[in-house]
Amino acid sequence: MKVGRLKAKVVSLEDVTLPERAKMFRLYKRYYANSERDKFQKDLLSKDKVILLHSIKDNELQGFSTLKHVALTLSNGKDVRGIFSGDTIIEKAYWGDKALNMAFSLYLFKEKYKRPFDPLYWFLISKGFKTYLLLANNFPNYYPSVDCETPSEMSEIMDSFSISNFPKAYNKERKTLSFGSGYDHLKSSVAPIDDVLISKNKKVAYFVEKNPNWQVGEELVCLGVFNWKVPAAVVVKIIKNMGRKITKAFGDFSFGFLTRKRS
Repeated sequence: MKVGRLKAKVVSLEDVTLPERAKMFRLYKRYYANSERDKFQKDLLSKDKVILLHSIKDNELQGFSTLKHVALTLSNGKDVRGIFSGDTIIEKAYWGDKALNMAFSLYLFKEKYKRPFDPLYWFLISKGFKTYLLLANNFPNYYPSVDCETPSEMSEIMDSFSISNFPKAYNKERKTLSFGSGYDHLKSSVAPIDDVLISKNKKVAYFVEKNPNWQVGEELVCLGVFNWKVPAAVVVKIIKNMGRKITKAFGDFSFGFLTRKRS
């Protein structure tokens, strides 16, 4: 399946139809063990928005991500706001498609624009390395990070969020969430981690170090700082990619010109 075959739309929870909710659960169950319809629906009802991903070709649901607005107050009286990403899944045939990334980035940008000088955070709990890399590869400032220690204020924000939402499951020292042996988790065939991947990618190795029980559904609490560095970093990536393509095309053209035989 080629990249760029999905379209995304952000809708309020009340606008998600019953047939769409049923399709969402079927998709989720295909990739997560111990999935239960009632538990899935209960979690869904705690969210505010849903990003729905449909195939452009036939308009079938191929993925989704749930969103919840977060408001916290720290010990120093500082107010914190952010967006929490809940259940997220994309049909494997569409892995690599950028529709979800673009839709979520645009949603964060709109929220940031409402209060441009106030901090905005992305709250994320990750039971798989792909979700963690989505954060690590796109946010200049994120935690936990292999490149730096988590600042004390960021640590307090993570603690406050986790204690407010998952008081019984949260391990403050490890910053992980454990919901017990019956909790849903990625099936072993989905996004496995092996020694080769760990040796090639230091961020994946760090994820495993911080969340060694990811295979049984333990979640790593993560935090991304959405400031103006994030869209700037995206622009830089685009320019670099364009530069590589132009360089490659120019090189190919030059080589062809220099080696072309004259008649």
